[in-house]
This record gives sequence, structure tokens and C-alpha cells, in this order.
Amino acid sequence: MLIEAVSENCLREAAVVASALSIRDPRERPLEKAAQADSCHAPFREPDSDFLTLLNIWDRYHGDWEGLRSTTQKRRFCREHFLSFPRMREWVYIHDQILEILREQKFPPGRSKPVPMSKQLYGAIHRAAAAGLLSHVAVLKEGKMYTAARGREAMLFPGSSLFGKPPVWIVAAEIVQTGRLYVRTAARIEPGWLEALAGDLCQRAYENPRWDRNRGEVRADERVTLFGLEIVSRRELPYGPVDPEAAGKIFFRDALLAGQVKEPPGFLKHNLELRARFEALEEKMRRRDIVVPEAEAANFYAERLAGIYDLKGLRKFIEKQGGESFLFMSEEDVVRSRPAVFEVALYPDELNFGGRRIRVQYRFLPGAEDDGATIRVKADVLPQLEIGTLEWGIPGYFREKIHALVKGLPQRYRKTLVPAAERADVIIREMPRTPGSLSAALSEFVRRRFRAEVPAEIWEAVDMPKHLKIRLSVLDAADNEVSSGRDYGPLLGLRPKAPVADTGSFSWKKVCEQWERPAVADWDWDSIPVEIRIGGGVSAYPALVSGPKDVGLRLYKTAEEAAAAHPRGVEALLSRKFARDLKFMERVLVFPEEHQRAALYFGGKAAVEKSLLEALRVRVFRKDIRDRAEGQAFADGLVKTLFAEGQLLMETVKRALAGYQGVRADLYTIGMTHQGNKAVEGLVETIRAELETLMPRNFAEIYPPGRLDRLPAYLEALRIRAERAKNSPEKDRNKAAEIAPFAESLAGLNKRFGTAEPAEIRAALDEVRWLIEEYKIAVFAPEIGTAGPVSAKRLTEALREVRMKIEAAVPPPAKLGSGRQGAKARPSPSGKPAGRRN
Repeated sequence: MLIEAVSENCLREAAVVASALSIRDPRERPLEKAAQADSCHAPFREPDSDFLTLLNIWDRYHGDWEGLRSTTQKRRFCREHFLSFPRMREWVYIHDQILEILREQKFPPGRSKPVPMSKQLYGAIHRAAAAGLLSHVAVLKEGKMYTAARGREAMLFPGSSLFGKPPVWIVAAEIVQTGRLYVRTAARIEPGWLEALAGDLCQRAYENPRWDRNRGEVRADERVTLFGLEIVSRRELPYGPVDPEAAGKIFFRDALLAGQVKEPPGFLKHNLELRARFEALEEKMRRRDIVVPEAEAANFYAERLAGIYDLKGLRKFIEKQGGESFLFMSEEDVVRSRPAVFEVALYPDELNFGGRRIRVQYRFLPGAEDDGATIRVKADVLPQLEIGTLEWGIPGYFREKIHALVKGLPQRYRKTLVPAAERADVIIREMPRTPGSLSAALSEFVRRRFRAEVPAEIWEAVDMPKHLKIRLSVLDAADNEVSSGRDYGPLLGLRPKAPVADTGSFSWKKVCEQWERPAVADWDWDSIPVEIRIGGGVSAYPALVSGPKDVGLRLYKTAEEAAAAHPRGVEALLSRKFARDLKFMERVLVFPEEHQRAALYFGGKAAVEKSLLEALRVRVFRKDIRDRAEGQAFADGLVKTLFAEGQLLMETVKRALAGYQGVRADLYTIGMTHQGNKAVEGLVETIRAELETLMPRNFAEIYPPGRLDRLPAYLEALRIRAERAKNSPEKDRNKAAEIAPFAESLAGLNKRFGTAEPAEIRAALDEVRWLIEEYKIAVFAPEIGTAGPVSAKRLTEALREVRMKIEAAVPPPAKLGSGRQGAKARPSPSGKPAGRRN
């Protein structure tokens, strides 16, 4: 302590403290006068240091020395301040001895007079004290408890000036064991003082060595402890001088191999480009055996740069060697297994879409979103992309893709292509790469080559590893990704649409003032044009629109919106004009009593009559009339047309209801007479489900005249099927298996594309639906006769044509980042009707 005090220029204070620590505490605290003693001692107390409390007692005692001329007076002073006179006298005696020894050792005498306490002096005194008491340093654990050297736990002595507000770090004059371990006569210190004071007594550990690109060297975090107490934590410093070998390995791996150098020298640029070229092959070919491992690559540098661990040392070493040529890698230093040229060609850097070449990015990271091949295109390029090219994918992945498709087929289809591995190899070898979709090509090839019927939608539904499908990333004008995925339909829906009018523009408002009318009671125009050009390459599209109370004329931004609204507007306008005639037809369209029982299945007599009237209104009034003369000619013969159509509709619906009731009655009888026969009961449920699908509650409204007329034939086919199925369920199952692939294909298309396709595609899907119904007649009840030629081949071709139309059409816009577009429920024959009375 005293030696350190010399260099700290606080020898006077250190000598006083050192002599005080050599005696018992001079303060007295008799139990009967404890409060009075504490009051007298209070002026001496220093809240941060018990050492300074002792110094204050010394300075007060000697400051009043001039007035204490006799021993009696000194005793009185000590008694008044609750100090022990013998101990004070001993203190003075030991202090004199210390000063004498210091003089004998020729230590500079230092100051003899006290000076005001300052922050600098406080630090000097306590650094000197800590230098002699290093094993008595402690750090606060919790409350009043401290962790002392070597892991000991001790409590701050209650009589200490620090007890009210314990500091984090302290040094104590003594650690004593009474009822428990206490630290006594303590003072606040800074942990930053200890490292310099302790010197070699400190233990050092280094953590998290890492390459620092900005500094050009390996850095680490140093941790310094003194007798088990952490006095320095996470101090960052250069790691090379500490452990040159370990720092060199990090330098070679994280700086040179990874290219994390701010200004890479020529050899490093060459080596990185060489390695990157072959690493790109690994990403393409999904291999990790082409490029030598990092450990081997690091040996290249370790053999040539022994003892180098930072950029500064590297530059000096290169200069010493006369150049960097000895650090250039050759392909032999980088490549472990070189793939054949023809293999590399299977992974093109670009794909050709109608003459436009788009770059392909590869990544080999299973589980990542962009694992596999990705093409990044802007939205305005989407019209040039063919789904077929995307589906065929990367040639190098084709073998794995075909094997995954064949093995992933549902069992009923997979069993027609066994052994699966051999059939997949035949497909890979023999199937030509044709324009169009891969699924359509597969369906055609397996039908022709193996006589197996696997609809295209079944191939599309197979779940395969996602890296086998090209990932499409759609970018905005700033090259930011706005959507991505491997379901191309919704993504291609992000294609730029034709320009539409700005409804807030002056030109739009002007044409609206000219054409739009909120309410019209009759036809007031010579003609309503289909399109009105308003300039700037955009148009407005007028249409009648039906409102809750009135019919109006309004302008739409797109032709599709106007085309959908106008026939309904014409219907509403004519319905108001000919309301009396409709009221008359309401009295005419009354179901006879013999059909009222069948009507119960569809909500009762009143519900069916209401549906009939609505169907009649749609049939007669829903027209795309835009010319006054055409409208007048239509109105002249409307009453006669209304009556004739009403009678025809009534007769057709009565036949359909009779057929429906007949099928239900037969199914009930079959079910009752074959109770317990699971096969027959299952067939009854199947036919009943088809019956409900064929005849929803609003069948009269949703089926056009031609389809409604064929309902009795479809119902009769169901009745005949039920009669035959009860005697031979196995034959019925075989016949149903002929229908199932086409029904599943149609269901897949309906589910995938919902109701949002163009009207042309919706009509084509409906056409296929009715073609399947006709095929059911041909299979289950050929004696009825079909409405036209129908066969499995024709159905396959019809489905293929629908798929081609869907691929050529612009898919509906999808939510960004979505996967597959969900199918929306459609109130049509394909959906099962809501609740119905049984």
C-alpha cells in the first residue's frame, strides 16, 4: 500500500490509513449510549469509504492538537467524541514508526499537511489501498451480499458507512468469520484500477475470435479475472499477437476464402472467381462434391502464408516475396470432381421464352423458399412466358421430376404404371418434348404407350419436391420482388392489364355528364353504344344497370363489367314495363295437384312456382338489346312469347319433377329391400348424391332451355342405373370407374380456377360437364340415346382444349405471395344444394 502511495502522491494519507488498520477501531460504542455515540461519530463518516472515515478522525484529532495541551484535555476530547484514548495514542505511535521506516528506506516524504478531498485524491488513496489488499476485493452479488476472491460470499458489515447504499465494487481491510463471513472497513473502488495493480496475478481468456473486415485483422473479446472475479469483460482487441496460429486459420478461412476483404488484391479476385464458378455448378447440379472443402482450400494459404494473420502482414510478406504470383490458385487447387460437359449443359444459365432469353438463378438449400431454379422477371414480361416451358422445367431435373410424378400418383392411377421406376425411365427416354404443358404431354404419352388413362389434372396434383418446379419471381419497376411461387396461374395473373380510364379525370366526368342517367322508365335512346372513346387510349363502356328501385344507365371502366351488367339491366327495365303481363303469368304458372308432392323436395309448391316465374323472366327478358328498333320489335311480340315460353317451361319442369320423384322412389325401395347389403347401400348413396347435384333447388333458374330439356333423360339414366346396380354392384363400380377420371379432371379444373375465368372458359367447362352427363347415359343406359356423339376420346380431347384455353387466357389477379387460388362456391349444378326437405 505504502509503496503504491508513493507513486500516487498520497503517502501522507496512506500512512495514516495503514497505521489505523494496525490497531483496533478507535471508535467506542457502549450499548447504553449507542445513539449518542453514533451522533458523535456521524461527522467523521464518509459514505463511500471507511478508510476516509478513519482519515477524518485523524485529521480532526490532530487539527485540534494545538488546543489539547495536556493529557487531561486529550482524554476529555476522546471521551466527548467516543474515541478510545489508549488506541488513539497507539495509533499515533505506530504512525510515527511507519514514517521513521519510510525515512530509513529513503522514500520521498511527500506532503505533511492535509489537502481537501478530490476525485483524483480519492482514487489515489484507494488505488494504494487496493494494491495492498488485492485478495480482499469483492463485487456486489445482491442486497448486501458480495462475492469475494476465490468465490467466497461475504456480507458487508452493518457498521460500515457503505451499508446504506452498497457500491458494486469494494476493497476491504479485513474479511472476518464470526456468525457469518463479513467484509469490514471497506471502500468503493473502480474495477478498471485492478488490472494495472494486479499485473501478473490477473488471468486472461479470449472469446469469439472473428475476422473484422473494416480493420483488416482478426479480433477477439478479452476477459480478465482476478482471483476468480471478472474485472474486464468483452474487451475487443487484436487476436493475432495472442494466438498467431488460431488467428491465421481464421484469416485464411473468413477473409481470404470468403472474400471478406475491402480492397482484395489481384490473386484473391482470381481465386474467388475461380471457386465461385465451380460453386455455381454445385448449386445447379445439387451436389457438394465438386469444389474442394474449405479446410483443404485453407491449407493452400496456410502452406504459403505461415505466420500471417492480417492484411498488414500479408502486404508486407507479398512485398518481401517480390509479388503475389505464388498465391494464384489453379483449377486443380479448386476442383475435386469435375462434371462432364454434357451434364453441365443440362443446367442452362438462360431459358428461351419465345425468343426472349431470361436468366436462371440456382440455389441448393433444401427447405429454403428459393431452393432450386428461379427466374426473375418484371410484370411487363409476364405475357411472354409460356406455362408449358415453365412446367417442363430444367433439363437436369427432368429425370428426378418424372420419377417423382410417377411415384406420386394416386394408387388407382399408379397401378396402371407398374413397375413405376421402369415406366418412368421409358417416359424419360421416349416421350418427345412438345410445345404445351408437361402434364398434357404425359397424359397423351402414357395413354398411347401404356394404354393408361391419367388425366392432366392428376399429374398436376402430384406433390413433389418443390425444387423440381421453377420458381417464378415477379418484380416491380424498382426490381423489388412483389410476388413469387411455383403456382404459375395466380402469378401470371399479375400481367399488366389494358389501360383503364381514370374516373377522377375531367374527360371521364364530362362523358358521364353526357351519358349517365340515374333512373329511366323506358327506352330513351336510338342506340346505346358498346364503347365510347374518351381519349388517351382509354374508353368508357355504357350499360343499363339494375338498382334496388330504379334502372339506370352508367359507364363502366371495362368492357367485361359492362357486358355482365347490361343484360340484367335490360331484364329489369322490361320487367317494370311489362309488370302486368308478368303478374298474369304468375296466375297461369300454377302446379297441378299431382305434381305438388314432388315440389315438396324443392321447397314446396309456392317456392317452385316462384322459381318458375324467375326462370321465365330470365329466359324472356335477359337480352343484350342496345338498339331502339330491335327493342321495339322484341316488345311487339313479347306477350305471345311470354305465354309460350311459360307453358313450355312448365311442361319441362313437370317432367323433370316427375323423373326426380321416380328416381327417389326407386332408391328408397332398393334401400329398404337390400338393408344390410353394404355394397348396394353404398351405391344407393352414390346415386342419391348425383341426383342432388343434378337437381339443385333452383334448377329451373340456372339451367338454360337446352339443358333443362335434357334433365328427364339424365334422370331416367339414373333410374336405370339404380335398377341394374342393385343386382350387380360390381359391374356398376366398373362402369363408374370409366367416368371417374373425367369427373375428377373437371372437378380439379373447377376447383383450381373457380368462377373468375373469362366467360369463354366458364362456358367450355360447362360444356364438358354436360358432355360427361351424356357419357353417363352411354355407359349406364345406352338405350336412352345420347344427344350427340360422345366417347372417352372425345372427352379427353375436350378437357385438353379447355386446358389449352385456360393456359392461353389471362388468369385472374391473385393476392401477392399467395399460392394456389382458392375456388369460390358457385350456385350451379356442380354444387350440392342447400337444405332440402326429404
